[in-house]
Amino acid sequence: MFEVQGDPAWFCYEEAHYTTNLNSLLAPVLTAALRRVIGRSMSNKARTVSALVSHFLSIRSEYALLEDRRLLEVTQSVFVPPGCIRSREVVLAACVEGIYGVEVCSIMYSASNSIPEPNTNPAAHSDFADDLVILEMYG
Repeated sequence: MFEVQGDPAWFCYEEAHYTTNLNSLLAPVLTAALRRVIGRSMSNKARTVSALVSHFLSIRSEYALLEDRRLLEVTQSVFVPPGCIRSREVVLAACVEGIYGVEVCSIMYSASNSIPEPNTNPAAHSDFADDLVILEMYG
């Protein structure tokens, strides 16, 4: 397990964990996330998942090298929902959600290799959904 003191557990899972969990998502969700990251899509789901995991592991390594104070400095423009303390854990979640979107991050945060229950709340399809995920984890 990749581990840096102070980082949340979901940030430290093994590569296989992210790969397995992301494979449970529908291809259009993964493709949309990949387009956000690299501006294009891949030819199949396995390549899409591989590219997303590779990208995440890369940014994870970059963020993990930053001390708390430096991480908070370089992420000042990252939105943190009202009521949340701007801590390392909250900022990491906000950064990752901003990059990949709520659906992808929800499955990455999952401790088990399972698909979370679908959210039937209409607010889940708005920008407010990003705030809810962070608040549920740290609020």
